[in-house]
Amino acid sequence: MYKTLLDEAKKAGVANPEAVASLGAAQSALETGYGKSLAGGQNYFGIKDFSKGGGNVQTTKEVINGKEVTVQDKFRTYGSMSESAADYIKFLQQNPRYKEVLAAKTAQEAIEAQGRSGYATDPALLLYRDWE
Repeated sequence: MYKTLLDEAKKAGVANPEAVASLGAAQSALETGYGKSLAGGQNYFGIKDFSKGGGNVQTTKEVINGKEVTVQDKFRTYGSMSESAADYIKFLQQNPRYKEVLAAKTAQEAIEAQGRSGYATDPALLLYRDWE
């Protein structure tokens, strides 16, 4: 996954593609249980689908108001790992709240910025400040 993300980040003109690729590789491992549980078709990042009529409905767990709940949600679908990686990079670039993630110079900075961005609802995923 790292090499795929690195290639896609470079194609998209990300300033520090190594940092973003490291973050994305770690994130995809967490989101999918190291590839064992993809949210629909080749979705390595758990990106939701808010379009009308689109997406793959899956059962997932979210933390809402401090409590873990099971919900049905729609996720984007992709034809390949590369397509998923490219959309992940595009997703980060199109959402202003990820500006710090894309500006990160190291993987640790990218992880910390992602934690502050609100990407994940699980508070346990926000504890990576001491990661190295």
